[in-house]
Amino acid sequence: MTDALINSIDINKSRKGKTVLDVPANELINSVAMFFKEKNVIKLPKWSSLVKCSHANEIVPLNPDYMYYKAAAIARMLYITKSKTVGVGSIRTMFGKKERRGAQPAKFMRASGKIIRVLLQQLKENKYVENYKNKDQDVSYGLVLTSNGRTELDKIASKIAKKK
Repeated sequence: MTDALINSIDINKSRKGKTVLDVPANELINSVAMFFKEKNVIKLPKWSSLVKCSHANEIVPLNPDYMYYKAAAIARMLYITKSKTVGVGSIRTMFGKKERRGAQPAKFMRASGKIIRVLLQQLKENKYVENYKNKDQDVSYGLVLTSNGRTELDKIASKIAKKK
């Protein structure tokens, strides 16, 4: 009954291409991370192999390419988010997790801000992310993907959809 109802609704039949919302997140993030690595969009800082991604983590990431994956996840998050007030602080909260504290109850800790700031600066330099500014005022409210960033993510998403 419910399958027939779902199949009767015209979903995504008017659009020709696929978007980020049409593909699984893990496949998209893996593909975007490899795109960033191949095109040298993200340059790894010297300290990237020494830092933890959060105060809640016990060790540094085991994957040497974790910065590319985090940049891809940030780009995907900015694509999906409708709010134009997303900044470093809200991204830190989105990537946060609970810290294990032994016998004490677990406590939520935000992710490292330095890593997120560096990745956003590099995405801004390559014109994938920009500050959202109100037309009347010269005040920056948050971050949004540029049209260039959206098209690149959509191209990668359509390649993933074609493979399936």
